[in-house]
Amino acid sequence: MQKDANIAKYFIKPAKIIENRKISSDLHLLKIKLMQKLHISIEPFNFFNIWVPRVDEIPLSIAYADNESLFFLYKVRGLGTKTLSQLNQNSFIGVKGPLGKGFKPLPNEKWLVIAGGVGIAPVPFLLKWGLSLGTKIDVVWGVKKSSEFFDVANVFNLPQEGWKLIKVSEDCIDGLCGLATDVLSNMNIAEYDVIIAIGPQQMLKTFCTLLKDKENAYVSLENIVKCGFGVCGSCYVKESQKLVCIDGPVFKCSEAVASLENTLY
Repeated sequence: MQKDANIAKYFIKPAKIIENRKISSDLHLLKIKLMQKLHISIEPFNFFNIWVPRVDEIPLSIAYADNESLFFLYKVRGLGTKTLSQLNQNSFIGVKGPLGKGFKPLPNEKWLVIAGGVGIAPVPFLLKWGLSLGTKIDVVWGVKKSSEFFDVANVFNLPQEGWKLIKVSEDCIDGLCGLATDVLSNMNIAEYDVIIAIGPQQMLKTFCTLLKDKENAYVSLENIVKCGFGVCGSCYVKESQKLVCIDGPVFKCSEAVASLENTLY
């Protein structure tokens, strides 16, 4: 049964849109219900390829999951996400996954998460998973415009205790003023078991430059994912034998350095 489920995750399955709305100036919330049961567990940092019929297939991180629905956060960036944002409740899309290895906390660990913009996407499900194990999680969320923020706890019905959110904005209207990575200089990095960054490549490059000597520093890469099962090679991690869809999306900074060094300013 498990073998069949692992194979089935690479096939597109129908899903019905339950909710698809804008929750901040830049971010949309997509809630879907699968027409077929997954028969496989979903872990933090897993992602799905969302098939918008006749348009595109888009990799999106799992933002949250319950017994009936899957939730995703996305930003309109191209034709695929623009078309997705225009789909109404009760429309049908296709989903393929869960893809990737996932990356989950252990009981009683302490994590520091640095999220940039839409990099907040996998954090709610990470919080749900980690808080159930007693993991302490501090989240630094940086945005360009304060209008990008939304109430994470309220939207995903998360507990208020056991985790901390530090807001950072470049427009200096809400939270601290500056970049998400600026906060690292004022934090005791040694107290964390895992430090992970999710967001734009430029931010990830800065993060890994600052923490280049830390073996517990990780990044979640967003390479282009096409097939999702390691055949096409579109999501390979440069100067390695690894693929985001099979081995990732989370890698140590030391593993991702070649990909990040080619970041364009």
